[in-house]
This record gives sequence, structure tokens and C-alpha cells, in this order.
Amino acid sequence: MGKPTLPSLTKEQVVTLIEKAETTRVKAIIALFTESGLRLSELVHIMPKDIDWTAVLLELLGKGRKEALAPFGSLSRGYLTQWLAQYQPKDNIWGLNEW
Repeated sequence: MGKPTLPSLTKEQVVTLIEKAETTRVKAIIALFTESGLRLSELVHIMPKDIDWTAVLLELLGKGRKEALAPFGSLSRGYLTQWLAQYQPKDNIWGLNEW
């Protein structure tokens, strides 16, 4: 017996979540989560230098501290661009501290 398939959101459900989000930051997080398939621990540690806008990829440390690439789509690109224009981070792009 194989691994169980985890449920995923439909495009309509993602759009609804984004529409209900109150800030550009939250919209960017939802878009990036759903388009890239990142784990929470990967998403919260994204730095500006990790974003390759030309290749539309995130360069990050994945599970087991291995270097990994994660593609993201146009929805994420749009919200990330808006968020980063507002926030202009020095470190992590979300303004989060270590938990």
C-alpha cells in the first residue's frame, strides 16, 4: 500500500483565501505556499537573496538542510513584488523572528 494522498486546495479555494486575506503579506504567503509547495519552516526563512526573479525560483535549505530549488508562479510573483516594495526587508522577507 502506497503513501496516502493528502488533500489539496482547488484554485477556487486558493482565490477565496487570498480575497479574504487582509494584507499583501498574507496574500503573498498564501500564494507562495500554494504555488511552491514549500514547508512552513522553508517559507518562514526566505531571505531576499533567495529569490531568483529571472528563473522564478526560490533557492533555499530544504529538509535535511539540503540545498533545494522551489519554483513559484505568477500569482506569488505579483504579491511578493507588492509586499517587498512595501516592506523592504534586510533579513527574512516576512519580518518574522525565530519562534
